[in-house]
Amino acid sequence: MTAPLLSAEDLARHHPLPRPHPLAPRAVFKAVDGVSFALEQGELFGIVGESGCGKSTLARLLMLLEPATAGRVVFRGEDLLALSPAALKRRRRGFQMVFQDPYGSLDPRLPVGRIVAEPLRLEPEASGVGVRRERVAESLTAVGLAVADAAKYPHEFSGGQRQRIAIARALITRPALIVADEPVSALDVSVQAQVLNLLLDLRESHGLTYVLISHNLAVVEQVCDRLAVMYLGRFVESGPTAALFAEPAHPYTRLLLEAVPSTDPARRRGRRTVPDPAPAPPGGCPFQPRCPLAVERCKLEAPALREIAPGRQAACHLV
Repeated sequence: MTAPLLSAEDLARHHPLPRPHPLAPRAVFKAVDGVSFALEQGELFGIVGESGCGKSTLARLLMLLEPATAGRVVFRGEDLLALSPAALKRRRRGFQMVFQDPYGSLDPRLPVGRIVAEPLRLEPEASGVGVRRERVAESLTAVGLAVADAAKYPHEFSGGQRQRIAIARALITRPALIVADEPVSALDVSVQAQVLNLLLDLRESHGLTYVLISHNLAVVEQVCDRLAVMYLGRFVESGPTAALFAEPAHPYTRLLLEAVPSTDPARRRGRRTVPDPAPAPPGGCPFQPRCPLAVERCKLEAPALREIAPGRQAACHLV
């Protein structure tokens, strides 16, 4: 077996909270709390969960845009957190990110050509004007835009076109990995389909590997090979997308799927809504205050993420 392209090992990001008074112990908010997974070359791995569960923080940790409190990020066999700043800068060309908001992620003062070419600062050999112009044209063409669009400004494009520009910027260093944080959530439904199809086409033509962050289960069901469900900074279930949708194991995953609007009468039958958020208990399962199946053990002991079938994991005492 080949080594995974990317792996996260017990990755955590904790934020100290202000003390209510000087003598009080300092509390900690665990935005990401011990996440581990491995990603194979060419795979499309989805991460879903409610707003505030830590998905975007995890994306920034994987891209080293935010310091990790603990854990490792291993890319192509190297622990990125252990690299010097100069060595990390050289490695960054191998992984890029597409941000959620196509209106806020592009500098409105710069023409598209300069925006797309900006990551080439990581490649000294691409500093020539001719090389930069050729690479920009290559990236714009790959995402379905015209070469002449390089002279325009972001305000001259629609939301879907702006996201294509953001994808072109990510492609220009010819990376192996792209982390896409809610890449279609700010777009209309018809435009969402176009951007998702573009991501799939680029995976085939460029051999890309993706981590796709989303709160939209319909999106990940259509495009992802594997899926992880995140709750309060932890993965509570993971496995092949088709198997997870057919037989969700964790109660939180079941509630999420039952809450998805559907025209299928079989899916609508017995549909429930996800209970409102509740504070996690100091001990026990974090989902226990909202879980309709919780037992006494759930209040006392936090379940570990364990294998329940080949390729599938869940963190629940009742599975």
